[in-house]
Amino acid sequence: MKVKVAIIYKIFNNYRKPVFDLLSSKTDLIVLHSADNSGIKNETAAYSIKVPNFFYGKKNTQVWLFVEKYLWKLRPDVVIHEFNPSILSLHTSYLYCRLLRKKFIVWGHGYNKHSKFNINSFKIKFRFFYLRKADAVLLYSQADKVFFSEYLPVEKLFVAQNTLDTNLLKQYRSEFESKGKTRLKEVLNYKHTYNIIYIGRIIQGKRPDILTDLCSLLVNVYKLDIGFQIIGSGPFLNEVIAQAKEKNVQDRFFFHGEIHDDYISGKHLFASDIFVMPGYLGLSINHAMCFDCPVVSFKEGGKGPFHSPEVEYVIPHKTGYLADSWNLEDMANWINTYLTSGDMKKEMHKEIRKSVDTVFPIEKMVDGIYDAVTYTMK
Repeated sequence: MKVKVAIIYKIFNNYRKPVFDLLSSKTDLIVLHSADNSGIKNETAAYSIKVPNFFYGKKNTQVWLFVEKYLWKLRPDVVIHEFNPSILSLHTSYLYCRLLRKKFIVWGHGYNKHSKFNINSFKIKFRFFYLRKADAVLLYSQADKVFFSEYLPVEKLFVAQNTLDTNLLKQYRSEFESKGKTRLKEVLNYKHTYNIIYIGRIIQGKRPDILTDLCSLLVNVYKLDIGFQIIGSGPFLNEVIAQAKEKNVQDRFFFHGEIHDDYISGKHLFASDIFVMPGYLGLSINHAMCFDCPVVSFKEGGKGPFHSPEVEYVIPHKTGYLADSWNLEDMANWINTYLTSGDMKKEMHKEIRKSVDTVFPIEKMVDGIYDAVTYTMK
C-alpha cells in the first residue's frame, strides 16, 4: 500500500506540477494549496485541493491556509509543509501530526538567506524548534545540507534539488537541434552575430538596467556584433528602454514581452549564446541550461545579488560564470572570451548537458522527496 502524503504549499506553481505528477505515482499524494496575487500561474490536478486562506499581513507569506479539516478528514501518514513560520498552517499541521502520531516534514531553505544567520536570535531559535522536531528536513541544495549538518542530525536531512520538467525541455531541445541554430535564428529574425538573452520579470531586483551598460562595453570596447533578446515585462521596462536609448544601443535591444510557453521561450534560448541575469538567479538557471545556454551573473556580495539555491549549478568555466560582485568589466571580459573561443563553447556545452542529465534532472528532485518520506516511515 502506498504511503498517504499531504504536501501543503502556499500556491501550486505550474512548474511544480511535473514533479508532483511523478511523486503521485510513488505515493498516495494530496496537495493542499491556496492562491495569491503573485502573478505566478497556478495549477490543479486530480490529487490537489484548493483550500481557503486568510492574509493577516501585507506580505504574501503572512497567510493562514485552512487545511485543518482536510487533514482530519483525509488522515495522511506524512505531512510535508512549506517551511515558513509566517504561514500559520505550519503550526496547526505540526499539532495534527503530534496528536495523531503522524510524520512531519518541513521543506524549504531552512532560514531567510537575505538575513544574517545568528543561532542566538529569536527568529532562528524559533525556526530550529521545527527543524529539530520535524521527522525529516527537505532542503533545496547540497550546500544547505552541508550547512545544517553542523546543527542537525545529517541522517534526517534530505535534498530535493529544485528543477523543472527537464525531460520535456530536453525533447524541445532535440527538436531545435535537428533544425539547426542558424535556421532558428532566421525564423526568430535575429539580426546579430551573437545574442545574449534575458528571461524574467523586468524588476529592479533583477537589475536588467545593467544590460545596457554591458551592451555598450561589448560593442564599443570588444567590438562584438551583439544583440540582446529581452523576454518579460514589469515596472522597470521603461527605464531599461530609456537607458538603452541614452547609451545609443537601442537598436541592439529586442523586447519580446512575456512568453509563458516553454516551447517558444526555448527557441529563443537555443538560438542565443548566453543567458545573462545581473540580479538574483533562480530556476531560470535550469531553464537556460536545458537549451545549452551558459548562465552568467555576479557572485553574491554584501550588497547582493542574493541568489536562490539553484546558483550552485553555475560552475565557473563549465556551465557559466559568476563575475566578481557588480564588476561589469569582469563579466564583459568573460563573455568576450567565451563568444570568441570555439573550443571553450564545445567543452562547456558538454558540461551543461551533463549537469542537466545528472545534477538536476526531474527524477532526482522526486527521489529526494520520496527518500525523506520513506525515512520517516521506517
